[in-house]
Amino acid sequence: MTKTPTNLYRRGDVFYFRARVPKDLVKSYGREIVWVSLRTGDRPAAMRRLELKKAEFQQSLDSIRRQSEKLAAMPSFVGMVLHLTDDDIERLCLRYRAEKLAQDEIERIRGVDADEHQLELDVLEHGGLALLRQNFATGNLTEVYKSLNMFLRSIDLRLSHIAPTYRALAVKFQLAELQVYEAILKRRRGEPVDIPMSAAVQLTLNDVFLLWKRKKADRPAKTVRTFEQAFEELQAGTTANIAATLTKKDAIACRDRMLAVKSRSPRTVEKLISFLRAAFELAKREDSIPSNPFDGVEVDTTGSKARPRLPFNVDELNKIFSGSVYQPGFVPRQSLGVACYWLPLLSLFQGARLEELAQLHAEDVAHDREYGHHLFIHNEGERRVKNESSIRKVVLHPALARLGFLDYVASIKSGRLFPTIKPDKFGIIGTTYSTWFGRYLDELGITDSSRVFHSLRHSFIAQCKRKINDGIPEEVREAMVGHVSPSQIKHLYGDIYYPPEPQLKAMQVLEYKGLKLDHLWKLPPEELKPAA
Repeated sequence: MTKTPTNLYRRGDVFYFRARVPKDLVKSYGREIVWVSLRTGDRPAAMRRLELKKAEFQQSLDSIRRQSEKLAAMPSFVGMVLHLTDDDIERLCLRYRAEKLAQDEIERIRGVDADEHQLELDVLEHGGLALLRQNFATGNLTEVYKSLNMFLRSIDLRLSHIAPTYRALAVKFQLAELQVYEAILKRRRGEPVDIPMSAAVQLTLNDVFLLWKRKKADRPAKTVRTFEQAFEELQAGTTANIAATLTKKDAIACRDRMLAVKSRSPRTVEKLISFLRAAFELAKREDSIPSNPFDGVEVDTTGSKARPRLPFNVDELNKIFSGSVYQPGFVPRQSLGVACYWLPLLSLFQGARLEELAQLHAEDVAHDREYGHHLFIHNEGERRVKNESSIRKVVLHPALARLGFLDYVASIKSGRLFPTIKPDKFGIIGTTYSTWFGRYLDELGITDSSRVFHSLRHSFIAQCKRKINDGIPEEVREAMVGHVSPSQIKHLYGDIYYPPEPQLKAMQVLEYKGLKLDHLWKLPPEELKPAA
């Protein structure tokens, strides 16, 4: 089988060249990811065109890098732009025309006396315009550079004068300047002239992504990458680079391209579109763009079923806890260690998420007079939580003490309880374990795709619901699984942590009828210390 080149991507029926701009050149190039349509759905033709695009892209990078090296010794180099796309140039010229004509319109409305009006006509017809026309006819850019530099300073855009696109901008700017003064002359002669749509904000698509990314400093790396992928999809199918030029029609086209990928479900597309909508909405709230092009762009998910996560039944639980992991002589994978043994038990009896448990430190299994033994789930240090409601103190189920969990914690003394599990590239600790647990279920013959590690949490929630009239009210259940925010708890109880008494009662009545753990008990019930 022929290996697909790294830079070749297919979107619908068309192949694209995709490349990531080196980090040290992103500021100068103006974007992080480059997408260029190869304008063919034929693979051999795409392969040929790909090599040309790769060469062109590399040449542009080499050119920018050489310019960067020349400018590196200049104190004023920091923050200087070395590259503009054709869309950037067009929008800059549009902004210039809009601002100049808007300023002139204000002066006209304020009123000009007859003598001043005649003087302006004479200057325009026989002075300034004549020179502009002559320079335009001969391609003389000397005077244009002066007015262009004034305009760039006014909008705080530092463009390198040795950049190839600086001259390209000057050529377009010369025409824009001529058009502006031709329009002003028409006004002075009594002809109405419209002001073009202002492009006051030159926010690129990549700027919209960065605005969202930097709005919160602690965004999870995986979430950031998913948003970035949504923007890559958007940039792959549009020639627009300036956010203000993106229309709802472009947004709909983006959605339709995503849906055309056969391996992608409508629910996944809905998620990606929601990410784009959220990022553009932030830019709109910040007054960086006039409107959100993704507002109202919906994805029909009818018939597209969300992947369910269902609780285990008692027979499946007995298979899990009588499997190889819970038999004498089991040797766990070195990268997982005793987590293979403890994480399923912890999730079943505490209802916590995999990541919340995998990142636990010995210090997080605490004991105090009020709560007794409890898990403290929080986001301090390297720990992370799903949201604010996930921060909580949950009373330890007595079964875990009987299983010897507290002895294990005491043996660790300090630091992570499961130190052999290494985070993935996004910093998520539970990824490797989740993959292993899925294979463990397969080994046990539990192959239903609705059964995953998270099903243990669902088992806890389901069992709590069965006890809603027998000591586990809805409010207690929701607090224990992290569905109630600290602000709500504080409003009701005066503290950000849910009180221990209702939790103690809940844990005492929470049991799984028919669950067989006799072979795992370390302590008989009478030897357990009181929970509080």
